[in-house]
Amino acid sequence: MTVELWQYVSDLKKIGSNYVDFNITDSLNGYLNATQNTGFRKKTKHEHIFSTKEPVELFVNVTDSFRSPPTMMCNWYIDDKLLETHNCSKLVCEFNKTERHTIKAVAMVNTDGYEDCSGKRYEKDPNGTFYMTVHMKDPVGYLFMLGNKTVQLGQGINLTAIWQQGSPPFNFTWLLKEEHGDRVLNHFSHTLTSTSSNISLSASMLPAVGRYDLMVYVENDVSMISYRQLLLTVHKERTDPEHSPYTVVLSVIGGLVTMTIIVLVFVKAREVQERRRHIETADFDFHPNLLSSSYVAAGTSGETVSEKWTTLLGRLAGLCKSAEGMSKMSTSGYKPLRKYGTMEGSINA
Repeated sequence: MTVELWQYVSDLKKIGSNYVDFNITDSLNGYLNATQNTGFRKKTKHEHIFSTKEPVELFVNVTDSFRSPPTMMCNWYIDDKLLETHNCSKLVCEFNKTERHTIKAVAMVNTDGYEDCSGKRYEKDPNGTFYMTVHMKDPVGYLFMLGNKTVQLGQGINLTAIWQQGSPPFNFTWLLKEEHGDRVLNHFSHTLTSTSSNISLSASMLPAVGRYDLMVYVENDVSMISYRQLLLTVHKERTDPEHSPYTVVLSVIGGLVTMTIIVLVFVKAREVQERRRHIETADFDFHPNLLSSSYVAAGTSGETVSEKWTTLLGRLAGLCKSAEGMSKMSTSGYKPLRKYGTMEGSINA
C-alpha cells in the first residue's frame, strides 16, 4: 500500500509521500518470553538462563494489531511433550534440575473475522508457533571464610573461600579497603569452575597497623552472594598466644602451683599411713579402752575354766586314795606289780 500526502491551497501540489507495504495473512507474528522473580538473570543470544529455586513464567507476545483485544488459546509443549492447553497466553512452570528445556507454544487467535481496505472479509483465525530454550542452573549457596584474620605487622594473610552448591562458571571477586573507608586498597577477580578459591594478601597490601575490611563476592548466571565486613587486624606486637610472654608466665606459675599441691597431698598421705601403722603395732596395755574390753572377755571364759579345773582336781584326789589302799594290801599275800598296781590271787613258786 502506498500513502501520498497532497496540499490543496491554491493549486494541487504534491508535498510528500510515504510507502507502507503489508500483507494480510492467517499467521500470527510474535515471540515467546519468560521471567522469574529472582531479580538476577542473564540472557544470552540463544537461550534464557533461570534459577532452579524459583518458578518460571512463560508467555506469548503477539506483535500483530487487532481492532479489539483478541481471545488467544495456547498449547504448551516442553521438550516436545504436551503440557497444558488453556485459554491463556501465560504458563508458570517449575524446573528443579540443572538442564536445558525446549519450550514450544502453539497460539491461535479468535478474531471473529476482519476486513481489508477493499472491504473483503476474512473469517479464518490466525495462528502461530513460537519456540524458546531455557537453561536451568543452581544458585550459589552459603559462603564460608576460613583462615587466620589477625597477624603481626609485616606478615601476610591467606584465606580460603568455600561456597555451597551452584552451577559453574563462577565469578569470584574480592576488595580490600580500610576499615569504614571507601578507598579500595587492592582487588582481584577471576572466573573459575570449582566451589572454592584462595585469597592471598601479602604484607605490602597491609602496610600499617590497624583494621581492614575485606569484601568477597561470588556470582554465577542466576545468583550473587557476598561476604561483607570480614575484619582483618594487623598488630604491632606478636599476638601468637603460644609465644606471648603473659602466656609463658602464666604457664610457669600454673606448673609451680600444681607441683606444690601434688607434694602436699603426697606428704599428707604418708603421714596418715604412718599413723595407721603405729596404731596397728602398738601395745594395747597402754590403751584403757582396749584393756577394759579384753578384761571383760577374759572374765567371761575364766569362770568355765575354773569349774572344770576343780572337777579335775577332785578326780585326781580320788585316784590317789585308791592307789594308797592297794599298796597296803600287797603286804598280806599279794605281790605288787611294778608301777601298775596289784593283781589279786596267789603266786606259784
